[in-house]
Amino acid sequence: MDHLTPEFDPKITRGATKLQYGILITGAAVVKLTQANNLLTAADLEDRDDPTEPVDYQTCRVPLIKYLRKKTGAYLYLRNAFSRVDTLLVITLYDNYSMERERYEDANEKRVIEIVQEITGIKDIPRWHYDFSCNF
Repeated sequence: MDHLTPEFDPKITRGATKLQYGILITGAAVVKLTQANNLLTAADLEDRDDPTEPVDYQTCRVPLIKYLRKKTGAYLYLRNAFSRVDTLLVITLYDNYSMERERYEDANEKRVIEIVQEITGIKDIPRWHYDFSCNF
């Protein structure tokens, strides 16, 4: 885990900006992984507003994160990240407010990251990312 600077540590700075610790993934990759692993159920497809439209990342978010949780044994999240270019999400292990209670031992965290990297094909290392849904 990368260490937080005091300005982002809620124990030190009251009202610190919320950050997510994890790996970035594009919305297109979420759709591709979900379809490649046949994770969409008939119910997922029926819940869409317009069934004639192509499947989007919003439809694929829940099935993919459930799949990653099952494969890793970790309670991961899929959160929005800030981007002006593409739909970016963070496969999140924890945030700066929950890290004290949700953080894994280093060896376990490393294994969870390796499994996520293997499944997604993303070799990027986890980093701290702004939580778009809370900060902007």
